[in-house]
Amino acid sequence: MVLDVSKGRQGETIVSLKDNGTGIDEAVQKRVFDPFFTTRPNGTGLGLAVVKAVVEGHGGSIAFDSSPGEGTTVTLHLPAADLAGTLPADMIASDHLMQIENQANTNSPPIELNEVNQ
Repeated sequence: MVLDVSKGRQGETIVSLKDNGTGIDEAVQKRVFDPFFTTRPNGTGLGLAVVKAVVEGHGGSIAFDSSPGEGTTVTLHLPAADLAGTLPADMIASDHLMQIENQANTNSPPIELNEVNQ
């Protein structure tokens, strides 16, 4: 699984989460943002519905891409906040904020944060 956070062309923050799983078939893809829809026996079906509501409530968008056998990518686009004058210049991020990678198995070590400066 890879989490990538970067800055878009207009200063928006782009958060992308990609897995290397089996992907999701088209019938399920059409419903992933529906409240209470789940494919898990103990799931509530609220995870992606809540994420979508929060992201859109902040003026952003969420995109979902999955192909059976190729994994899934969820991408959030969040508008830039005007932080000018509120943070010291050295605390404002570069174009590429961070990337987190972890193997998706129970024996893998904890996720490590790797800052990437480009």
